Amino acid sequence: MNKEESKKRLVEEVQKKLGNDYLVTESQRMENNDTVYDTIKIQKFCFRDMPGISIHPFMARYHAGDSMEHLAEQVIKEYQKGKKEKILQASWLNDWEQMKERLVYRLVNPNKNKNFLQDVFTLPFLDLAVAFFVIVNQEIPEEGRKMDTIPVTVGMAKRWNRNQEEILEQGRKNMEQYSPNILYEFRVSKRGRNYEMAELETEEEIIIPEDGMLVLTNKAEKYGASAMINTKYLERIAELLHSDFYLLPSSVHETILYERKGKERKT
Repeated sequence: MNKEESKKRLVEEVQKKLGNDYLVTESQRMENNDTVYDTIKIQKFCFRDMPGISIHPFMARYHAGDSMEHLAEQVIKEYQKGKKEKILQASWLNDWEQMKERLVYRLVNPNKNKNFLQDVFTLPFLDLAVAFFVIVNQEIPEEGRKMDTIPVTVGMAKRWNRNQEEILEQGRKNMEQYSPNILYEFRVSKRGRNYEMAELETEEEIIIPEDGMLVLTNKAEKYGASAMINTKYLERIAELLHSDFYLLPSSVHETILYERKGKERKT
């Protein structure tokens, strides 16, 4: 079987095992830089929608010799596991009081995410964009645990009836709590000291190593470039360096910080 036939066969096998109370379809999920992934969508009639399950790892296992029947069982296990976690009711999405504690954001390149951002609520940040999301886990995970999110649409943000500054500030507050920022020394041969942002208040100085640089991200090192949105941290870093600096977003996950040599920080 070719790739398309294999995906179709897996969808049919999952549908067969789940029965007529479910609808199983092939779908697609768009992620960063408009990258599209094939997924399997499973919906139980009269129940809320569920995120798609990526097909790629199952296809790899099929071509490695695993049976389609066994893979279908594994897909169903993934669905059952996800169903227990995601119970956010659709009606809550338009309620600011229900959503404000769940609001987070990412920093993305708007030119490389035009399709994904078409209906997503964003705010401009330099030549990038702040894209907002809400956490859909039943309980907001503790720091460092995986958070499942969905994008905040333009319509949702409008129905919240809040100004842009309030939405951004609430997102910043939540990011500090759920995904704390860190600054660390990155040397050629090893990773140096970590500075947690909360600890910077008691530091007296930060020195960039001659054979390295500083990297600004978050503890999970996932979508950590959003750390540069929090300008109060940038101000504190500049104070400790006694210098201005350049910020280079190397990816959506981290930002490289270079000291501006020979330039004392302006006060």
